[in-house]
Amino acid sequence: MARYVYYPNRFSEETPFSLEYFPPGKIIPTEEIDMHSFIHLGIVLAGDYDGWSDGCQRHRATGSIWLTGPLEPHTALRQSDDCEAIVATFRMEDLGHGFANWGIPFLAPFSRSVRDRDDLLDQGQQPILSELGKRLRDLALRADQDECTRFEQWLVIHQIFTIILPPFLRNRAPETETQVERIRPALVLPREKMGEPVSLAEAAKACNLSTSRFGEIFRAYTGKSFCQYEMRFRLSNAKDLVTTSTRTFKDIAETWGFYDASHFARIFRQCYGVTPGEYRKNKK
Repeated sequence: MARYVYYPNRFSEETPFSLEYFPPGKIIPTEEIDMHSFIHLGIVLAGDYDGWSDGCQRHRATGSIWLTGPLEPHTALRQSDDCEAIVATFRMEDLGHGFANWGIPFLAPFSRSVRDRDDLLDQGQQPILSELGKRLRDLALRADQDECTRFEQWLVIHQIFTIILPPFLRNRAPETETQVERIRPALVLPREKMGEPVSLAEAAKACNLSTSRFGEIFRAYTGKSFCQYEMRFRLSNAKDLVTTSTRTFKDIAETWGFYDASHFARIFRQCYGVTPGEYRKNKK
């Protein structure tokens, strides 16, 4: 039987990723917008479905692959009855351990808009990606999930990423895409601060860059400003407390660095389309 691990809250060196297998007929949640600091890599094995990510709606058919970037609001809108998919979830920095040592700009796909990203992902690689997706599915369903199986799963995820990267590297423009190591301290800084707001100047200093140069490189890599990235990180963690605790919204706002409950509610509604109170009520 498939093991469903839905939107994990944390990973470790021993478990740097999770796999979700959606068999035909499995309903993909469509009622809420999700946002977190992880990457989703999904492959449609059969059927088709419509997804929404960061303001862009896209149709994905059999063999299609999709990537959801860190802190990109997203949801699934519709799926066919025979839709089958495999989804890997992992942290940006864990994926980077394998690519950064070779100087490969592995974040290149996330410097593109969702529409441009999907167009470059759709470059005639469907047959091999479908086979790798099925391999990942079979590994996810293997009864013995020992260290070797997990390692093989992680290798297949890297293999898939290696196949989808070339179109992004051929079509890249900014030379800043080769400088991921320069902004790596800023990518993990919000997690290290855990609720304390991080300013642009503080992030730039951590990277030994001027604020203007840091801002240029960061946007080229992530497709968003550092302030957007940092705010979305705190908001996604605050949302977890809304759904998993009975703490007051004032307390949650203070914990995750918002001015007050009103400020928190306003930002929350802008991203998720509902207030924290409505979101909590709908999750009961």
